[in-house]
Amino acid sequence: MKYDVILIEDKLKDLFPNNPFNLKNDLKKIGIELKEKIIQEVVCQIVMGFNRKECVKLDYKIDNNNKIYIILAKIRIKLENERKKVSLRCITLVDKTNMLCIILHIYAKNKKEDLSANELKLAKKILSYYYNEVIKENENE
Repeated sequence: MKYDVILIEDKLKDLFPNNPFNLKNDLKKIGIELKEKIIQEVVCQIVMGFNRKECVKLDYKIDNNNKIYIILAKIRIKLENERKKVSLRCITLVDKTNMLCIILHIYAKNKKEDLSANELKLAKKILSYYYNEVIKENENE
């Protein structure tokens, strides 16, 4: 399974005009040099499946056949950076039908344990927006 991954701040602004997360800032804090490794690890975790501690569904949308269509997930990644272990969390949208993963937010576990209730609410709004405006619009064309 090959997923395309969007990890570019400018594309996120185009897709989600009211995106509360700042991916450019996230990458600056974590280190832009880890970008490719993060992409590889995110795809690896998605392929291994959800409902594991490394890859947790936060919310999802289903299609007309009751199959999971789009998943809002928190993916845990452990990397080594300059002989230090770095534990990251990535908040992602996974579009299983189009084999697309959109990384919304990345943070280091030692800086922030989890999303705030407000951040989770906003991430769920992005999921709904993506489903209603991007997916449903494409189905109607």
